[in-house]
Amino acid sequence: MYIILAVLLFAAVFGMFSRIYKRNWDKDLNVELKISTNGLFEGEQAKAVEIISNNKPIPIFWASVQFQVPGALRFGDAHSGSDYYREDRMSLFPYEEITKKFDFTAVHRGCYRLSDLQFMAGDLGFQSIMIKSFPSSPLIYVYPRAKEVPRFRIDYKKIIGDSIARRNVVEDPFFFRGIRDYYPFDSMKNINWKATAHTSSLKVNQYHTTQSRQVMLLLDLDGYNRLDGQRIKEDAISIAACLARKLAFSGVAVGFVTNAADVLSGGEIQADCKSGRGHFLYLMRKMAKINTDKLLTPFDRVLENILKRSDTATQYILISYYYGEGLVRWVSQLESAGRSIQWIFLHAREREINFTRRPGMYICEEAQ
Repeated sequence: MYIILAVLLFAAVFGMFSRIYKRNWDKDLNVELKISTNGLFEGEQAKAVEIISNNKPIPIFWASVQFQVPGALRFGDAHSGSDYYREDRMSLFPYEEITKKFDFTAVHRGCYRLSDLQFMAGDLGFQSIMIKSFPSSPLIYVYPRAKEVPRFRIDYKKIIGDSIARRNVVEDPFFFRGIRDYYPFDSMKNINWKATAHTSSLKVNQYHTTQSRQVMLLLDLDGYNRLDGQRIKEDAISIAACLARKLAFSGVAVGFVTNAADVLSGGEIQADCKSGRGHFLYLMRKMAKINTDKLLTPFDRVLENILKRSDTATQYILISYYYGEGLVRWVSQLESAGRSIQWIFLHAREREINFTRRPGMYICEEAQ
């Protein structure tokens, strides 16, 4: 008899606590998801941070936090490629705050969100799951690799040297600015022999200039058909990023324009010519947002708009894997109008193209 009464009493008390728990489990509960940086280069690592706080006298016995991860971000040993959910199990004592950090690797260039943040808890009887969503969805910019692309043989020193040599720049020898790599156009008298010996590569002194010209990078993502591979488009973007880094770190004002759409706004992507590390990261963010699947206009229109401007001080560097009569015609018109333009043409082995080599054109063959 006493056993039955004890069981009934326990059932009544358990049922009461269970109802209280179900009504109050999510009160004063907060879950936040952050990232250690909102911008990183492809291949680099960052941290995702979960902050879970239970600011009430009721514990949460078993629960989990989950959020959706884009396939381009890899947590631990997770396979990249398609979106997936990451789940982390835990329990919370009254008035407890838990902070958890997880490393992830940025696998592909682009803009991504860690989204659909949810906290899931089970009732005391393990019979149902209760879910509460939270608004945290941090945005991550994955910049393109700003390094030389091994797939194509590109003489960056020659291209940048030719570009800078075309600028009418008068250096002031009384205002030292720094040290940079040697380029073929540099005078031997500017070589810094001490820095050269220290680094085992030729270095030259830089001086502030009394006059400067600027370089605008033109990224043409026009293709031959819809079967063009994604790889060559990403290579073209990485080459633009590499040139931007080398020019910006040489003290050159750099700008950027492409005919692809912004993946976030759907609008055009362009940046005026400026210098400095901050501007370089701004360019990288612009390149991270390139939507290679959506072109706003044929690149001929971009060159036509440049031709309409009165500015002749800007040096242009065109990067494309496409070669067509229209493009050649507009490049010729720009040159005839006094614009200085170089053309980096990426020639992939899988496509046979009849093209004519022209002055200022760099044929970059795919490496064997």
